[in-house]
Amino acid sequence: MLNFLEQLDHRLFFMINTGLGRHRLDPVFGDLSTLGGWTIAFVTLAALAADGRRVLVRHLIVLSVAIAVFAPVNRALKTSFSRSRPARAFAEQIERDPESVRFVTREDLSRNAFPSGHSAFAFFIMHYLALAKRPYRFAAWTLAALAAFSRVYVGVHFPFDCLAGALIGILGGWLAWQAYRRVFERAEPATETEKHV
Repeated sequence: MLNFLEQLDHRLFFMINTGLGRHRLDPVFGDLSTLGGWTIAFVTLAALAADGRRVLVRHLIVLSVAIAVFAPVNRALKTSFSRSRPARAFAEQIERDPESVRFVTREDLSRNAFPSGHSAFAFFIMHYLALAKRPYRFAAWTLAALAAFSRVYVGVHFPFDCLAGALIGILGGWLAWQAYRRVFERAEPATETEKHV
């Protein structure tokens, strides 16, 4: 079963990386690939800032604590699973045919791959935004999905790395939102309208 899943993962990788890869799209997906870093956090904070400085500070506190917990967990998982990135997994094939795998961005390809940290962070922060600002949910999830997809496109992760990262990120975003609601929303005094309902 594990062998079948690995083969499926490899097939999906080549379908995306070399099958869909086009030089004119490389800059687009190269930029999307960086969204799993701090760029996507600034996008989220800009969206949350619309509710005022006090609310933004509350979100910032919760997200800072959540990220401080989330990052070591993701690193521990990478160490535990110790799965190679495509550059190492296909090293012999790449040596024979350097064009067999497309590497669009310059990154450290020697680090462990599973789960994808960029995908996890993108889904973590975007799922939190989707829960906090419901009108933005479709755009947030789409942006997270594109960021995760781009990690395969640029050649630094396998699809299952990104899928696992996405699931971890969704769980982390949901837990962070529950923490926000428990700490801040329930502590907020009821408005005059709510008192008479």
